[in-house]
Amino acid sequence: MAQKLAIFDIDGTIAVKGVVPASVIGGLKHLHTIGYLTTVSTGRSYRRLKDALGTEFDTVISPDALIIAEHGTKIVHRDGRIVQADYFSPAETEHFVDFVHA
Repeated sequence: MAQKLAIFDIDGTIAVKGVVPASVIGGLKHLHTIGYLTTVSTGRSYRRLKDALGTEFDTVISPDALIIAEHGTKIVHRDGRIVQADYFSPAETEHFVDFVHA
């Protein structure tokens, strides 16, 4: 049987006012029992993600799943080790600053 993956956003999706409700935790546990890996894709940094999920981190993030963090600029393992990181080049940063000033 092929492994299935369910990816969720945190803010306004699985978390309500910064808290992951028990009903969502129950749903994630159910997904695990039927063979899904679960993880998140978030604009948050890894540290802010861990803070937001608190004691539910290990339920929301499956042991073998990767996490998409920092608006898609980083992919990390559950322990925070970076798999991939894309940063703005100096030219992209300059363009962004010019855009903001405009």
